[in-house]
Amino acid sequence: MDYHELGEEKGEVEIQLTEEGKKDPLFSILPNHFSAYVSHQQTEIVLPENAQVLARNNFESFHGISFRENVWGVQFHPEFISDSLCDTIQQNPYGVALLKRFYELAV
Repeated sequence: MDYHELGEEKGEVEIQLTEEGKKDPLFSILPNHFSAYVSHQQTEIVLPENAQVLARNNFESFHGISFRENVWGVQFHPEFISDSLCDTIQQNPYGVALLKRFYELAV
C-alpha cells in the first residue's frame, strides 16, 4: 500500500464491475456501473497472486477485490448511505445492497 499517484479520491464516484465482478457471488448483485462514496488517498500497489479485481474506475484500479471465494475487500465505502462528504441528501442504495448480500453469504 502507498499513497495514490493521483492524490485523493473523495465524494460520490462511478465504479464499473469487471468480468470477474459480474460473476462474483457478492458483487454480481450490483449493476455493471454503480455509484459509491469514497474518501481515500492510499491504494494497493500490487495485489497478491490469487487476488481478482472485481470493480474499478478511472482513478482506482482496485475498488473491489476478492482473495478466495469468501474473502473480499473494497476501497469504496458501502456503509455510506448519503454523501455527507459532499453535502448532498441523495441516497445511494448500492452500499446497502452489497452489505445485505454479504450478510446473506456469511450466515
